[in-house]
Amino acid sequence: MVTVRPGMPDVPRSDASRAQQSFDLSMKNSRLQRIVAAELEVHGTSNKSRVVPAGPAVLTDKPTADAVRNVHVVSSVPADETRTRTVSVKDLTSVAWISVIELRYADGSTWHARPGVECRVVPHGLMLIAGK
Repeated sequence: MVTVRPGMPDVPRSDASRAQQSFDLSMKNSRLQRIVAAELEVHGTSNKSRVVPAGPAVLTDKPTADAVRNVHVVSSVPADETRTRTVSVKDLTSVAWISVIELRYADGSTWHARPGVECRVVPHGLMLIAGK
């Protein structure tokens, strides 16, 4: 048991007890150049207290997010192929959607969504509890 008195500094949590979400990211390359990296924004809920209303107000099609984490993914996706990898994001208790900010190719070129347009995906709502 730990006793905390007013004015005492918070005890930092170890990495093992931090909230973390993992998801499988599949990238399909429709260009001739190999994808070498991706910049993502993962939108989700943080590990903080919140009030969730009971009843029909909970059932909604719109995902909610109060936190954004930037993720740099180094990958190798050859032309006309698909690769899947597991991505882990610390300090999120759920993932609402993932936005692709940038793709980098082996020739040095980059892809960005057009202004006013977003490339995003909402993950499947099923969460595996005990393994894959």
